[in-house]
Amino acid sequence: MKIRYIILSVITLIASLSVSAKVRYVFYFIGDGMGMGHVNTTQYYNRMVLGNDTPLLMMQFPVASQAQTYSASAPITDSAAAGTALSTGSKTRNYTIGLAPDTITPLISIARKLKDDGWGVAVLSSCAADDATPAAFYAHQVDRNMFYEINLDAAASGYDFLGGASLRGVRKPEQAKEVYSALKKAGYAITHNPDSVTLLGSDRVMLLADPDKRGNDNSIGYTVDSLQGAMTVAQMTQAALNHLMKQ
Repeated sequence: MKIRYIILSVITLIASLSVSAKVRYVFYFIGDGMGMGHVNTTQYYNRMVLGNDTPLLMMQFPVASQAQTYSASAPITDSAAAGTALSTGSKTRNYTIGLAPDTITPLISIARKLKDDGWGVAVLSSCAADDATPAAFYAHQVDRNMFYEINLDAAASGYDFLGGASLRGVRKPEQAKEVYSALKKAGYAITHNPDSVTLLGSDRVMLLADPDKRGNDNSIGYTVDSLQGAMTVAQMTQAALNHLMKQ
């Protein structure tokens, strides 16, 4: 039986997909807030400063497109509505995660559909793991700031790998106790060390950045000025891949 994996990440521009019966891996990259200005600036830096004549990989994809980014409630979307649109294919109201514009009807993400179809699923972010964009792949909440409830949705998702800089839904002691209890009950082992993921002996893993080695509570920090020894997006992605391949 062929093993199939999907890695959902929230770090660069969306990548094109090739759909066929032989697909084994799907990588879905999202640059939260990224537009063509950011992409072009990076391309200029890559060539003019780094002296690299090879275009960025994302600029070499065979298919490119654009999308209108208004939400169901505003001409300018926020991360919750945008994340929901990207994960489910349906627009919703600003601040709403995984729910239709009526804020009642659940919207099903591509991650949920693939997981239910037997794929391995990893969702990771350079920001908090319960931030709006990653949460859009597993949560259903009326407000993106309902971090405690989002964390309970994460535990209930059953996804194989969850990762990010931190959890914002554990700041109150009682809520933290309940969240960690729910994660443990759902079979999640929590670690701050990317290299330890394959040694945990757990079917499900949550990888969070070391509190003493990250940019702030909600981000692992930009690579250009990150702290020595801080976890990087590349390390998170490799840890997720290693775990999925082991599973």
